[in-house]
Amino acid sequence: LLFFGIRSKCGECHIVRGFANEMFSDFEPHVLGVPQIVPTEGIQPFDGPGADEDYGLEQQTGLEEDRYKFRTQPLRNAAYQPSYMHDGAYPC
Repeated sequence: LLFFGIRSKCGECHIVRGFANEMFSDFEPHVLGVPQIVPTEGIQPFDGPGADEDYGLEQQTGLEEDRYKFRTQPLRNAAYQPSYMHDGAYPC
């Protein structure tokens, strides 16, 4: 399966054991290192410096340590999605 390769480490958050196994998610926030795409474009205003960065969970908590954390999205029905990551940075 594409998401569970050794280098990608997707399986660390998209778990297949325990309570959430059918959804392939731990439902926890993580910093993924996904690049910011198309700053100042789109329908969702960003909240970072100059309103050109998406700070993720920090927007809700106000805690700097939550900057760039995003909830692990379930992989269920991933084959039907047009792109991957919280911001759609990677097309299928």
